[in-house]
Amino acid sequence: MKAVFGALVMFLAGFWLAVAAAVAAESGRQAPGPEDLLDKGQALARAGKKEEAAKLFKQAAGKFEASLKTATEDAQVNYLLGKAHYLLRQPGKALAYTEKAVELAPAKAAYHFLNGCVLQMMNKAEASGKEFLATVKLEPKHVNAWFELGHFYHYHQQPDLTKALDAYKQAADADPQHFAAIGFAGLVLYKTGKKDDALKYFKRAKQLRPDFELATYFSGLIYQEQKKYDQALAQFGALLAFDPANHLALAHQIQVYEAQADLEKREAARRSIYQLWKSGKSGRLSKTGFYQRDRFATDKHYVEAFEHFELKGKMALKYVYMVFEPKTRKHLFRISLGSYESTNAMLRARTEKGKKEVRLYHLDGYFTWGHATYGFFEGEPSYDKIKQKVIAILKGADSALSTSSFGPSINPKPDPKPESPKPK
Repeated sequence: MKAVFGALVMFLAGFWLAVAAAVAAESGRQAPGPEDLLDKGQALARAGKKEEAAKLFKQAAGKFEASLKTATEDAQVNYLLGKAHYLLRQPGKALAYTEKAVELAPAKAAYHFLNGCVLQMMNKAEASGKEFLATVKLEPKHVNAWFELGHFYHYHQQPDLTKALDAYKQAADADPQHFAAIGFAGLVLYKTGKKDDALKYFKRAKQLRPDFELATYFSGLIYQEQKKYDQALAQFGALLAFDPANHLALAHQIQVYEAQADLEKREAARRSIYQLWKSGKSGRLSKTGFYQRDRFATDKHYVEAFEHFELKGKMALKYVYMVFEPKTRKHLFRISLGSYESTNAMLRARTEKGKKEVRLYHLDGYFTWGHATYGFFEGEPSYDKIKQKVIAILKGADSALSTSSFGPSINPKPDPKPESPKPK
């Protein structure tokens, strides 16, 4: 599952505050005055009092700016002013001061680390990676720099998962209580196919932080892939206990109940995800309008099935089956159940006067060579009926009613890819 987790995303809401807390410990001294304002502001920010925190950060910035008028070459003052602007989420203003601090005191690991954090906030990945690397060269046990280096290698445009794993392990070795470093090491192991090893890391991470969603999610995913369905359900149930609006956990429950042929529980979980979508509490569901309902395999294909909550647009879809090559997971083609406006207009034109209108659905395949239609259905057919027909098509036991080799897109790409919790 490819993480869109890329350029990605701050790990967990409020991650920047955690980094800021790490930065706070870097100055090496506890000076009175403005530094105290920064410390108090960070405490308020961690408590969710962001407006009060911002006021203190602004006060501190003002005091450091005043100090800088008479001490322009003071590395520590430049560093602290840069830190104040960083905490205010003003990386453009912070950068001039953090770079100056590094210029004045290039042997100070803390200055390189903060400069890296600022560059990271500005989405300057290459430059931030160099600063984190400079940090660990100066201070080989710098936990947070190793962790950020792990993210740098992990989510680079050209990921180096070997270096990412080493960096996360270095962070965990420097601080055995760093649950996030341990969890992300597990994630890299999962991505490289070492799932049993990944489970061990996720277990360690959850022992340190029981509500660590990333470790819980991927533990459940591995158990699901290994067909250890009861263990998978336990993990997805734990996710819902942490967050009842976790649509991924609900979707995976539906998938597991489907695999177990427990239709009663499958439909109960399906009702729950529909209720979640209707409530508007899941931004992801509201934005996409669909969820991943199923995943299954035939002898020659791996399939991920998506269900749309409502029929929208002129070419409305209900179910979409994305078909992949089993080993490489290369996308091959798609089969979809739709109900197009044009098709229904033709049906209405032929409908007898006084006869109740019935919506028409059609099952279509989109291949590299063109398009095929496999059937029409008056009224919405059940998922189970369509799934069996798709399996028959994949096995070559069901032939097309019609085919064509023209059209605007002979192999349309899937709707947004199936997702995972979005770490940094």
